[in-house]
Amino acid sequence: LSKQAFIKFEAGESDTTVSKFLLILDGLNITLEEFEQIHKQKNNRDFYYINHYMNYFYKRNLEELEKLATEAENEYSETKNKKFKHYHSLILLLIDYLTDRKDNQHHVEVLKQYLINCENWGYYEVTLFINALIYFSNDFIDGVYGRVKKNFVLNSNQLIRHRHEMAILLFNIIEKKLLEKDTVKLSYYLSELLSLKENTLDNMYVQTMIKYFNCIITAIINNNTDKNEINANISKIIDFLDFIELHTKAKQCKTFYHKIEKLYRIE
Repeated sequence: LSKQAFIKFEAGESDTTVSKFLLILDGLNITLEEFEQIHKQKNNRDFYYINHYMNYFYKRNLEELEKLATEAENEYSETKNKKFKHYHSLILLLIDYLTDRKDNQHHVEVLKQYLINCENWGYYEVTLFINALIYFSNDFIDGVYGRVKKNFVLNSNQLIRHRHEMAILLFNIIEKKLLEKDTVKLSYYLSELLSLKENTLDNMYVQTMIKYFNCIITAIINNNTDKNEINANISKIIDFLDFIELHTKAKQCKTFYHKIEKLYRIE
């Protein structure tokens, strides 16, 4: 852009082409998803629903979750945008989880059908898969992950742009498989996680959690592993999370490791 065109664009007095706009974002090292989230944070409905249903879920606020489910249902009726249908289903399933009921289990099929038939994966699809993971069988997870991987391998730019989400997805898959003692594919998912290591060197949280799960899975798979060394490494990771003030995550990691110790009788 010329200096004059840039000044007008920055002031909102002129527009530019999509191709030039994407080059501008690339020059600023900002992804399109990051730009959209920042630019439309107050009005972004994805951000609104994800932020609210997670907040209400952790606070076990059933009344607000029910209101949010109704709001999503109404938005779907008005717009026919499938995202709102998915949010409605997911929120109702969260309510089932908190109340230990199965009134809304038919909504699992809504999410499954969308994910299994999805051809182009992006931030929304990966996030939806992550948040609905607890409702899916291990066979379904393996099948869908294969589709996700195929999409991202074929489009390396997708992997670079969504490497953080891919890491979070793998953390959740590994955690679920560990708790359900589905150890058949643990080595496979660990190798998938380690393959992201080089692409996430700038993300200290992801690097820390990769180390955490690597320690746990190694202890389970390798019977000759030194228990004292594993404990020492896990303690370092938890201390580091506390040091960078991720206190809730540090507590979750400590609790999860104690569960795994008992479940697998790590000695």
